[in-house]
Amino acid sequence: MIATLTTDVTANKLAEMFTENTGRHMLDSGSAYGRSWERNAGMVASDFLARPAVTYDAEYQTFEVDMFHFLNERLTYVPTLTADWIAFDAGRPDVSWGESLDEWLDTLGVPADGDGDFYSDARWDFNTYNSDNLLNGTFQGVKFGYAGNEYFALQVHGGCDVRGGYTAFKIFTGQIDSLVCDLNSAYLRCSECDFYASYEGSTLSDYYLSESPATPDMLIEVAVSTTLPDSWHAGMGCPIHKVALV
Repeated sequence: MIATLTTDVTANKLAEMFTENTGRHMLDSGSAYGRSWERNAGMVASDFLARPAVTYDAEYQTFEVDMFHFLNERLTYVPTLTADWIAFDAGRPDVSWGESLDEWLDTLGVPADGDGDFYSDARWDFNTYNSDNLLNGTFQGVKFGYAGNEYFALQVHGGCDVRGGYTAFKIFTGQIDSLVCDLNSAYLRCSECDFYASYEGSTLSDYYLSESPATPDMLIEVAVSTTLPDSWHAGMGCPIHKVALV
């Protein structure tokens, strides 16, 4: 089957970033271990979307969250601002992307310092490598407010060593705060019912089991427990339907 582009502009743009050639950095040991962009070569949005959003290791009871799904579920690509940024950067070939982005944000009137307040309009930059998280990759960027909206200038790490090998910036909007708040979260659900299980790291933080389906006219009540057995873990699937969680 030949992979094709999706109709989702955001997914297509993310796929471009995940396969962008970020070159070979002097600090990058990719020749020994392989670079992310090289491993993703030839993939398009539909290939990334076909991967599971969360994988679970039943032996070690640990999770891994697919970074493509994580970003695609939370962000919406903004082509107009991205084009504006690219045009601005093209006139500054001798400065880094980070410096050029700062100069561009200056022209937009974005405050440079927010006194550590993530929810202000000021710039707030972060790299997921510096936080505990479940992602199978690394991204970094700058959150900023402009014209009453929140935006995120995203760079995906496509190299091997995290100190180098990042894509060019692309501008997105969406659930910007969840890019930080949900880094260590995993969410699994049953495809047959309303059961779900939420995790923080490898610890079950919340779950839902439906009430008993029994009705008063049933001769024998078939009760469904509303409490998970102590021995249950995500790898066992839905406690009601015994199907794998997705």
